[in-house]
Amino acid sequence: NAKELNYQAIIDKQSRNCVVSNGLITVKMGLVGRVLLGPAGNQTSVNVPIRFAIERDGVPMFSEKYDIPVTFTPPSQSEEFVKVVENVAVPYTGGEQIVFWVGFDS
Repeated sequence: NAKELNYQAIIDKQSRNCVVSNGLITVKMGLVGRVLLGPAGNQTSVNVPIRFAIERDGVPMFSEKYDIPVTFTPPSQSEEFVKVVENVAVPYTGGEQIVFWVGFDS
């Protein structure tokens, strides 16, 4: 029932920046999202569970979950959140397929 929705979170933008130097890929990745209160929402704050991960040729190289606190300032019914993860180092071997993941976690 849509009228029982407390809140909904969305990811608006995501980005990443990679620098290759001395056999390492140094990664900076981030996202911008928003939490919207639903019809049944009366929370003053929520924690948004976000996971950043990196795979190289299907093998996990990095995976970290972050609980991002979001506080609502009345009368606002939505608030933005931002998370940036810096200095993640992945060994560079050349020619590999690297996949970056970002999304909600349970």
